[in-house]
Amino acid sequence: MKLQRSAHCFIAIIGLLSTIAHSIRFEIESGHTRCIAEDIKSNSMTVGHYSIVNPNEGQPLPESHRITLRVTSAYGNSYHSSENVQSGQFAFQAVEAGD
Repeated sequence: MKLQRSAHCFIAIIGLLSTIAHSIRFEIESGHTRCIAEDIKSNSMTVGHYSIVNPNEGQPLPESHRITLRVTSAYGNSYHSSENVQSGQFAFQAVEAGD
């Protein structure tokens, strides 16, 4: 009986601590930019993973296949910058919607 009550408490606590997560996925062609400001909610954590799609599956990417990535807000805040990379990650918390 005591074990069953503990299990219910544990499940209830996990339910209270979990949050709803939303995700978006998009592809950007070489030389293009993408604005996602309208997708960002205020006080939300934004996490991104990026990588180059390998056109020659099963073989390593050529050295010439690199990207430069800059993540900035509509207000000019810089959140992430990487140059000459094949993949990476970033994270930031938006203070205002669209930031």
